[in-house]
Amino acid sequence: MPANPSTPNPIPSDPGLPLLGHALSTVTETLEFLRGWQPYFLARRARHGGVFRTNIGAPAITLLDPVAVGAALDVTKVRKRYGFGPRKPRPALVGDIVPVMFSNDAEHDQLKGMVLTLMRRRFGLLSGIYAEIAPAWRARLMAAGPCDGAQAIEDLLADLVFRWLLGLEKGPSAADLRGWLDTLLAPRFAPWPTATDRVMAGSYARLVTLARASPVVVDLPDADLQAAGVDRDQLARHLLFVAGFNAWSGLRGLLASMAAELSTWSDEARAAARTTADPWRPTGENAALQRIVLETLRLHPPAPIVFGEARADFALPTSTGTVEVKAGELLMSVLSLAQRDPSLGDPDVFRPDRFADPTLAARSLYWAGGPDGVPTGATNTVCPGQDVVPAIARAFCADWLTLDVAVAEPPRWSTITMVQANRPENGLRLTRVSART
Repeated sequence: MPANPSTPNPIPSDPGLPLLGHALSTVTETLEFLRGWQPYFLARRARHGGVFRTNIGAPAITLLDPVAVGAALDVTKVRKRYGFGPRKPRPALVGDIVPVMFSNDAEHDQLKGMVLTLMRRRFGLLSGIYAEIAPAWRARLMAAGPCDGAQAIEDLLADLVFRWLLGLEKGPSAADLRGWLDTLLAPRFAPWPTATDRVMAGSYARLVTLARASPVVVDLPDADLQAAGVDRDQLARHLLFVAGFNAWSGLRGLLASMAAELSTWSDEARAAARTTADPWRPTGENAALQRIVLETLRLHPPAPIVFGEARADFALPTSTGTVEVKAGELLMSVLSLAQRDPSLGDPDVFRPDRFADPTLAARSLYWAGGPDGVPTGATNTVCPGQDVVPAIARAFCADWLTLDVAVAEPPRWSTITMVQANRPENGLRLTRVSART
């Protein structure tokens, strides 16, 4: 007799050890995960399919299934959790605020509405700021000789993002951004403040001072502050988190990964992708650029994992039926693998032409916190930078394709450390950069 399609499927998990139970399972699974995030998840997908239970620091329903990932981004059923799953950054190191990306309900809607309003007001300035700073950046890159390409990209983005979003005349030190964010993202084992925390606190304090004095923070009308439910100091910290964590940190991995992937192409393939059209528009002559950006976002999403907590019991749809989720259960969506679903065909291969299929993005991309094509808004989880990130990436890609670049070694992406999964683990060491003739 066929199974009833309305009956939820059980959620499988690896068997625990008798008598030793949950505590030991947490330790053994966490150690296995730390030995390699990708082998850990792929072994379980091979055993259980795209939805299964894990216990990495805390019990979770883990989602590699694209259908389930899309459904888990429904804010009416799943609320966001503060921090990175079971790991929570110290409040003092994010400014004693709950950043927009971790907030929920009315607080989220007010804060995100404010951020979206600012970004839309300033979007028209972005291309001009890029045009102003990119030529000097390219010239420095070509004059530098062998250099660290990833660090050069971080320098460009620190200037671009902070000039644009905060109205600064010059962006902050990329070293301060690294000092703050690399430590914030790193696995943490000590429950007390460490020497690294103190170094990070110094970087963060300098960045807060810069944000607080920025024209956007100083000049924002009081009525806008009241509508968002924040004071001017809180606004500075919120915008610093958006500019630093969400934009700069996300884009640095994306652009470094894109440059690394393009380094594996032949001269003929790079020449075919070059265009003289305006890269700030995603259509028409820029179709090749847009496909490169989408494929990079698919393979190397800025956030490899996203977390949520079920608001109430509900049936979560999957590719093979439904599973029952209980109120309060943690859902862990592994975007780095959900966007590499085997159904795509050669899912680990950088092949931008797959996006010639106009329906593919909506079926395979969740990097922005929702299915591709669902517009961002104050009341949903879709990234406020949904349009900004691809626009900056297209402009960078168009520039990069005008350069003759040689790299020291082929790129590798970490299968061990997840915090490095969205950028080349061996860096982007450039041995030659010149203008392409």
